[in-house]
Amino acid sequence: MRSFCLLAGLISIVIFANGQSAYYVERNGVVKAVTQGNPEREHPDEWRIRLYKPGEPKAGPGWGQIIGQSADDAREELQRSRLFHERFSKFCRPASRTGPQNEESFTYANTLGPIAVYEKAKPIAGKTNEPGKKASKLEPPQNEDFDIADRISELEKEFLAVTEEKKVQANPSRYPFAPASAPWNFATKLVATKRQFEQMNAIASSASSGNTPSTGTSDSRAKLSQAKLKDALTDLETNLLPPMRKALTNISWEGKWKHGGMIYVAGRSGNQLSLKSADPEALHFRKITIESDTALSGEIQFVYDNGCEPVWVHFTAALTLDTDAQGILISAPRVGQEKSTCRQVTQGTLRMMFWRPEQ
Repeated sequence: MRSFCLLAGLISIVIFANGQSAYYVERNGVVKAVTQGNPEREHPDEWRIRLYKPGEPKAGPGWGQIIGQSADDAREELQRSRLFHERFSKFCRPASRTGPQNEESFTYANTLGPIAVYEKAKPIAGKTNEPGKKASKLEPPQNEDFDIADRISELEKEFLAVTEEKKVQANPSRYPFAPASAPWNFATKLVATKRQFEQMNAIASSASSGNTPSTGTSDSRAKLSQAKLKDALTDLETNLLPPMRKALTNISWEGKWKHGGMIYVAGRSGNQLSLKSADPEALHFRKITIESDTALSGEIQFVYDNGCEPVWVHFTAALTLDTDAQGILISAPRVGQEKSTCRQVTQGTLRMMFWRPEQ
């Protein structure tokens, strides 16, 4: 037996009375539960998970929607969103309750999906819709939303990486993040951007189902919202992510580094740096100068087993930062020598990465 729940102005949803649905399918604005089926056999335009405020019925577009290119993709994003929301609430919302307002209303606990959404084909803008005439082509799929979703997911992963338990235990004084600090600014803007995208998905879903008439004005607004989202993501990636990484990384040239299974020890004296290893097979460095907090230069020795003299070659290096590790990327000319004449031959660029050894 099936029961129908109809709400005025909202998408009609049909659910089975018995059993837990594996997934849902939406056609022409009607959502049906599939209790026995394989989502991999579905080929919808996209997969969606609808988000509802606590206590709300699971009907209509909800306050927001997650989109994915597969059922597993949508489920994975939902789980990451739940974890991100939990970490944000824990590390960016101190007793003063600073941060986005009404955050409790925008949770990921009350959901419906994944839903395989089969949208109606739309003629390309500008093509005639007069009786007796058919559009020669269909509107191409819109992949920009998937690109935005991927960019948001990558930024979520960045925040989750810096708030994992091991990092919190290693530096407990850094958590929770102080308001207006680099991590707090990053996470707060990401929350607002992510919520805007999910709300935009819900509005688009309502329009495509026929509950909201699509007009040239609404399409223009959607494009404007999409452009603003891209600008916000670019700001996060370019201007807010690097300061967060820097704030949560112990930036220093000194200490132990690992390359090729060997341990090197770096020591600093003014703007000079030494990089040495006790292993006789290790690389040799000299005249290393610290150019800035994240850049240095010096010389590296290439040793040959064909009787030729060792060669010292100028190199440059950069201290690289990400949310998982700290490394030194060394770039030097790849110099070879002819066996008979020992004549040097440059063959491109050699790049070597030195990492902090695990404690």
